[in-house]
Amino acid sequence: MIILFGEKWMQTVDYFKVLVLSGFGYPISALLVNVLSSRGKSKDYLRLEIYKKMLIPINMTVLYFYGVEAFLYFLILTSAIAVYLNIIFVSKEINIPKWQMVKPIIMQSILTVISVLMVLAITQALAWGLFVMFVVKGSLFVAVYVLLNAIFKVDTFGYVLDEVKPAMQKVKEKILTKFTS
Repeated sequence: MIILFGEKWMQTVDYFKVLVLSGFGYPISALLVNVLSSRGKSKDYLRLEIYKKMLIPINMTVLYFYGVEAFLYFLILTSAIAVYLNIIFVSKEINIPKWQMVKPIIMQSILTVISVLMVLAITQALAWGLFVMFVVKGSLFVAVYVLLNAIFKVDTFGYVLDEVKPAMQKVKEKILTKFTS
């Protein structure tokens, strides 16, 4: 926030951290909802969206009675509920047990938390500039996260690697052809 908007936005950093956490569910939900849409289940899709929209008045009530901070934390909870509702509907549609869909999400969440905690512990004593710390922490997080996924041989990470390898091979070939020509 400070790098992008300056010191005057310092008070919003804590709010923004919580807001970012609540956004974890959006890509997962979008992927799962596409399953229903692609299979022509518009009735189920509508029902699912109605259930998720029923959470909004609860969020607004929390905001009114308990303030912005409670509202933001409740957004994390409603994001998790929305993802779980999506999982329920999609698991029925494609006949996959809910646990089999929830397990990778939980595993990646745990690895993410561990990675963040390790990066914070490693960089705690460093007092470099904001931009340098941003780059160092970001790079370190990616390295630790990839390393933990490799160590624990996480299936979902293997799928990602299988998709990334051909793209990286093409990039490597383009770089090599530029330097050799």
